[in-house]
Amino acid sequence: KGSSLTQNHCNHQGTLPSVTKIRAKVECTRLQISWNPLPINKNCLKYIRYRVDYIIYSASGNHGWKSTCQNSVQSSCQIQLDGNKLGPRIVYKVLAKLLKDDSSHDLQSSSFYYQSWPTLQFKPEPPKDCQTVINSQEEYVKLICKRHQQCFFGSSYNYNFYLGKKISNNPVEKFVVDDKSIKIIKFSELNMNTRYYWYASSIGFNRIESNFTPQFNFILSNWQVHTQVGAISTSSTITDVIPSKCVRQLENLKAVINVKSKTECTRLIITWDAPALDSNCQSLLHYSLHYKIYSNSGNQNWLYACNNTIRTQCQIDIDSEKIAPTVIYSVSASTRDNHFQSPNQYYRTWPSLNYQPDSPKDCQSSIDYKKETVTLTCYRHNRCYFGATYRYRYFLSARNQSGSTLQFTTDNSKRVVIKFSQLKLDTQYFWRAAAITLSGRSSKISTVHSFKIHTKYATQERPTTAATYRATTPTNPLPPTRITNIDCSRLGDHPAATNIRAKNNCTHIQLFWRPPKLAYHCLSTFQYQIKYTSLREENQFIVKYDCQKNSKQDCHMTVDRKHLFRSITIDIINSD
Repeated sequence: KGSSLTQNHCNHQGTLPSVTKIRAKVECTRLQISWNPLPINKNCLKYIRYRVDYIIYSASGNHGWKSTCQNSVQSSCQIQLDGNKLGPRIVYKVLAKLLKDDSSHDLQSSSFYYQSWPTLQFKPEPPKDCQTVINSQEEYVKLICKRHQQCFFGSSYNYNFYLGKKISNNPVEKFVVDDKSIKIIKFSELNMNTRYYWYASSIGFNRIESNFTPQFNFILSNWQVHTQVGAISTSSTITDVIPSKCVRQLENLKAVINVKSKTECTRLIITWDAPALDSNCQSLLHYSLHYKIYSNSGNQNWLYACNNTIRTQCQIDIDSEKIAPTVIYSVSASTRDNHFQSPNQYYRTWPSLNYQPDSPKDCQSSIDYKKETVTLTCYRHNRCYFGATYRYRYFLSARNQSGSTLQFTTDNSKRVVIKFSQLKLDTQYFWRAAAITLSGRSSKISTVHSFKIHTKYATQERPTTAATYRATTPTNPLPPTRITNIDCSRLGDHPAATNIRAKNNCTHIQLFWRPPKLAYHCLSTFQYQIKYTSLREENQFIVKYDCQKNSKQDCHMTVDRKHLFRSITIDIINSD
């Protein structure tokens, strides 16, 4: 009863104040908008719903008004921006709505218009895939971050590297590097057997600095610079440090065992098990990875990674610009002073052939009530290797609805458009996405996102039952036409087919296309004449598929795979 009384009290709210104190910040391509809750009775705030309307102007093209964060109860919203837009300017406003018992009498208000220039105000992302490379032959330490999101087209950055000692009161040293996220420090500038840590950040032309990367550690041991200063040289001294039972086992130290590798995008992760020693003796071992990368685009010298680590795992990052890289590596076990060493065994792997791709990121739903479509887009996906191509699979399911999950697959496009007619109105949908390599390796599923199409904003009535789906041919009906005065003389001004696309399988190629809407009104029956030029011959024939009898589907045909298309011409044949 208390809840009913509160709702009744809110029903008598006469006007709804506008949203004020709107704040915005840009983190890379994410525009974060927040505002203060409405100044109304706090018991009524739970009946408030927000929405953000926005439009983006750009030198590379504008798009119409869009809505996001529909019916949100949060006083914040995030808009994902396209980093390829040139000089974008975004204009937006925040709308509020007070839900009442009678939805036709909901109170609404709108804020003033605000605008933002993301490329001038954004905070960049920190560098990623950072690692320490110690080159004992050329006597330098390389601090490198191999990946950094550009955020906006044409953006340039400087990089800050911060270097400090683990046990020291000295301030952290700062190195500023232009354009390249690499800092090289010579051995002569460092102290031996000293634990160092470092981290990095990026800074844009607007002088806004990113967050810091995680900290990375390294230590220079004497053996890495080919000197044995301070090394233990007598067995009597060794026994003072290492138990005698371990000395006997270490004198016959074997190679590490169960060496395995897996590749996640450009991250090569190598694991192993310690040699067969007593558990007390295994704790005395340290490990190092020695590796070299061969590639058609240039080989790399032998390098060390994970020097003197006590972990049985090491990660190295592969340059994504390398063409068909081959990695040769070995894992060595030794005591800290390098007095006892295991023999080396070499292994080989091909990262670009057996890697698991990264998941799509920065995914967002966009509802266009004017076009009656829902667009699912993942704006960012790490390509991993030069020239890599992917298919993207979207998994869509409805809340409280048992049954199959709808799947949509696109070729090399991180966007799928779904028509209202394929979905139920006023139903909460959840979706995720995955990337698939040409070899069939699938990434992990992305985080869950959701959307809901509200009947109140939809302009057409829709079916109450969900549409069915098949693997290759869409079965959703075309949206009802809004043409009232039909001028059939204009049919010739329209292209005979739109949205032409092809799908390949092992033995055939399937063609899909969409007839013009006027054709369904102006022709009682019609067929298509297909003329295509393949690599071997030129063919011309009439499709036996009558599109008029199947106006709820795309037209399609199947051609033997030996006809590799070079050009396609599609014309309507009027059989009236």
